[in-house]
Amino acid sequence: MWQCKHCHERFIEHDPNHVCVDDTLSGYFKGRKALLEPLFNELLRQLQKKGPIQVVSQGSFMALKNKEKIFATIRIGVDRLEIFIGLPIKTPVPADFHQASQLKIAGMTHYCSLSSVSDLNNQMLNAIIIAKSTD
Repeated sequence: MWQCKHCHERFIEHDPNHVCVDDTLSGYFKGRKALLEPLFNELLRQLQKKGPIQVVSQGSFMALKNKEKIFATIRIGVDRLEIFIGLPIKTPVPADFHQASQLKIAGMTHYCSLSSVSDLNNQMLNAIIIAKSTD
């Protein structure tokens, strides 16, 4: 078991990629590429057109939640957003998404990475919306 001496987050093993974050939204973007916060805001804006979304802090991740459940988990890297979603088994998966089975994030089956607003496309948004509406 490894524990960060700064934020005291615990890990099964030493994580050399760990970045301490504070739980405020702006805290997640400190030390990151400047265009990631506008990218995140645009992602939220697009998704909120389909209904309300709550952003929930989960330590080093942010989660997007509808009324009942977390439907997406977002990890903010130094230069990209990594979005993890859970899709039903027979859902067509956009080319931008990859299997997330080896990542072992509870309930999340697929992930994609975004580096700029131009990476955000309708197929990607539709997949996230399907995850949002799935029980």
